[in-house]
Amino acid sequence: MMVGVDNMWVNIGRSQMHLPTGDRQRIRGTIGLVVPDLHALIKRLRDAAALLSDTQFGFRELEKFVEATCP
Repeated sequence: MMVGVDNMWVNIGRSQMHLPTGDRQRIRGTIGLVVPDLHALIKRLRDAAALLSDTQFGFRELEKFVEATCP
């Protein structure tokens, strides 16, 4: 299995998202996830930001949640 920022499989409970590189597929809407440690998530997002600087990846910390844009 290949892991890294080039091709990702993201497990969310019993669901899985595949985020390969290639042509973009834009879907309108929002996905909401509840995580046990918001501060740990923010640290991981900050760590990933440098690796994804040439993409549309971004995130914004708000009071009780984080908004993130997929690369």
